[in-house]
Amino acid sequence: MSLLEVRDLVSAYGSIEALQGVSLKVDAGEVVAVLGANGAGKTTLLRTISGMMKSKRGTITLEGESITGLRADQVLRRGIAHVAEGREIFSRLDVDDNLRLGAYVTQKGRLKGETLDLVFELFPRLVERRKQVAGTLSGGEQQMLAIARAVLAQPKIMLLDEPSMGLAPIIVGSIFETLEKLVKETNLTVLLVEQNAKAALDLASRGYLFESGKVLDSGNAEDLNTTAIQTAYLGPSGGKPKR
Repeated sequence: MSLLEVRDLVSAYGSIEALQGVSLKVDAGEVVAVLGANGAGKTTLLRTISGMMKSKRGTITLEGESITGLRADQVLRRGIAHVAEGREIFSRLDVDDNLRLGAYVTQKGRLKGETLDLVFELFPRLVERRKQVAGTLSGGEQQMLAIARAVLAQPKIMLLDEPSMGLAPIIVGSIFETLEKLVKETNLTVLLVEQNAKAALDLASRGYLFESGKVLDSGNAEDLNTTAIQTAYLGPSGGKPKR
């Protein structure tokens, strides 16, 4: 049984169906990448899974139990943490308070020592910024904070939406190195949406290629990480799509 399974999922913005019968699976301990051009339905998929958006049809199950139609707070309590596109930190709170809110769901606001130690080991920059207002952090530091906050919720699976967006290449490299270390040390399961196809497929074991709200292709990361696929659907470096 897969940890997360989506079957025949349809989600829409008004009359426009952004997801058209999408099905996918994520097993425990896997990193699975979702790739595709802008507007392919990748972010809509994560928003629907996390309860931020309601589906029209289809089912979503976590450990074999349906979470279809649950509110976002209910989905989070079931063990799905969503690091949304644009980071969505609490910009007026300091780093410590942002982290405490991440721990709130499962630990009643207490920062569990061993988990906090892991977060600060992975993101040492946050140690230096603990009392700094989050809105004054750099883009890379805000992304680190958003991921760290999700880790403190101790999720069964993390939904990670475009972690490289708007960041300099050197910062993107650092973020993905940290994600790789996080996955290895905690066996965290991740469903990753990312425009940078190479970075995503270097981290993931499997992937799905989306086009116009449908799954166009899927397979092992090595099979998807080809020049032909990147050029046709993602751009030569996973950037702008060529259509």
